[in-house]
Amino acid sequence: MMELKSELSFYEKGFEENSSRQKRGYGWPYEPSKNIEKLLLSLSKKFNLGLDIGTGDGRNIPILKRFCKKVVGIDFSKKAINLAKNRFPSTKFERLDMLTKKLKNIGQFDFILDWGVFTHIRKKDTQKYLSKINKLLSPNGIYLVVIWDYLSGPISKNGYFIKKGHYTKAYNLQELKKILKRYISLKLINSRLRVLEDNKKKVYMNYYLFKKLN
Repeated sequence: MMELKSELSFYEKGFEENSSRQKRGYGWPYEPSKNIEKLLLSLSKKFNLGLDIGTGDGRNIPILKRFCKKVVGIDFSKKAINLAKNRFPSTKFERLDMLTKKLKNIGQFDFILDWGVFTHIRKKDTQKYLSKINKLLSPNGIYLVVIWDYLSGPISKNGYFIKKGHYTKAYNLQELKKILKRYISLKLINSRLRVLEDNKKKVYMNYYLFKKLN
């Protein structure tokens, strides 16, 4: 419980001054990710129901609404969800922690965006988190997961670091496939690797596009 509180405190502080958060050391941008757009364009298809896990202030909602008939955004930060609701009042947002609560009356999604959430899930919570992803993602559904790369500072040799209670874990493709296949049957269909997200802090992210097998 203390781990969850420290993680929540990190994000709540990050969203206190929304547009200036990068200047204060919080790495996630304000603008939508062009890499998500490029990967979705490569699929040449539309989705019925999309889920944005860790939606934050809804930064990627404009892109997702172009490719999904309906989008649901979830985040465990109250401040983030309030910002998202103000920015996109026609989109459904819910304050929810994936590890402790369930999405109600929605069903399965044929597209799930996981931008920088799994990369912060601790080892002891991995099974619970990925099992929920498996239940939420429909057969043949698309799972787009964005995680830290080993080039990012201050990632250690064992692939993780903890700062002020905030946990981050990097994975290479081999490690990611190994952990995912324990809980979800997926096939990698596209990727964008070592994307520089934060030049000042030298944060690199890997974008992996997976398809769930029947």
